[in-house]
Amino acid sequence: MIYLILFFVFLLIGFAEVNGVGENKEVYNVLFWASALVLIVVAGFRFYSGYDYLEYQSLYENTTMENYMAKAIDPGFAFLITTLRTWGLSFFAFIFLIALISISLKFGYVQQHGAFLFVALVNYYTIGFLINEMGQIRHGITLAIALFAFHN
Repeated sequence: MIYLILFFVFLLIGFAEVNGVGENKEVYNVLFWASALVLIVVAGFRFYSGYDYLEYQSLYENTTMENYMAKAIDPGFAFLITTLRTWGLSFFAFIFLIALISISLKFGYVQQHGAFLFVALVNYYTIGFLINEMGQIRHGITLAIALFAFHN
């Protein structure tokens, strides 16, 4: 239910933005980053939610730099997992950190290059957030890094 509520709130703000309600772009920027914070909380504090959640939990708990090839994951992701685990971070902290990095980088890109922030947000929410941040987090973080590379 929360996912539908967020969708309709973003859609409503997007309609207002496109139709020129409130000509002050600063209000939309603040709402945009507040929306980013909400999505970081939703994705970062999820508990057994998302279609790959248990698989990522297993990868986080069992992957080492010695066995990552047998698990068919890329070396960068294996390095990230083993580093965070070495620092003593739990799987839940890992999920939050990935959500924070991925969503922040994507929102930064959209703010820099998007004409209508909430139209882009609705597009991202339906196509990117629900699939990448709530499921395929390796793809989501890779896409965020790629967008960041083209940011400037």
